[in-house]
Amino acid sequence: HMFNPFVPEEEVTFFLKRFVDVQGPGQKVLDAGGYWNCRRRYLVRFRASAGLGGAVVHPPANFMIGASRGYLFYPGQPGGCRRCGKEGHVVVNCPCIICRRCGEEGHVAANCKKEPVCNLCGERGHMYNKCSGKSRTYAQAAS
Repeated sequence: HMFNPFVPEEEVTFFLKRFVDVQGPGQKVLDAGGYWNCRRRYLVRFRASAGLGGAVVHPPANFMIGASRGYLFYPGQPGGCRRCGKEGHVVVNCPCIICRRCGEEGHVAANCKKEPVCNLCGERGHMYNKCSGKSRTYAQAAS
């Protein structure tokens, strides 16, 4: 679910491919009245991680693509905090402070001195607005 309906499907798919193998295009989920509710459904295959002893890699439950917030839900999704991903507490009681700029614990973005991490591709050194995986807007293509 993306709270911003204008996030391009290509960017959502690009983000998901960091964690899972996407098996086809997404489908817009319609409500009982036939209206799109900003949810998309994807058929994906989880990847096994050698670093986790062959366990599957789960994508984050909450995420950002640029300034747009979204969340994932799927059957069998592990529980735990949706902010830090640790078990034993929920986001309301989360003791962790996580930087939105570099993604590390212990400080906030206003005090961050580290290299930024793109929340679309996950690479260091640039942010979403400069990401090569970002879809071009009409204004960018026309100029």
